[in-house]
Amino acid sequence: MKFENISTQMNTNKLIAGIIAGAAVGVAIGYIVNPDKTLLKLNQFRKKGKDGKEDIKFKFNDVLGNISDAVEAAEDEKDELFATGKRKFHQVKREVKSALDDQSI
Repeated sequence: MKFENISTQMNTNKLIAGIIAGAAVGVAIGYIVNPDKTLLKLNQFRKKGKDGKEDIKFKFNDVLGNISDAVEAAEDEKDELFATGKRKFHQVKREVKSALDDQSI
């Protein structure tokens, strides 16, 4: 069973190496046959890569901004809930003290 995994992994590695080598040979042949068009295509691929990179940066910053806004809103809500709880605690404390004072009279 162990040898089968190694054999499968070696075949996968050979397949990937073959695909990469085939792509490299294809680019080389394309450059030899028509260098101007090959360079144009390579530049188009580079531009698409840069555009994709900028798009990812924009989306990341947008998500980061949304997360930041959500955290800020949660902090505000936490502070508001804490203040409300504190007010209610003091109110109940005063009511209990008042009730105890009324009983002692």
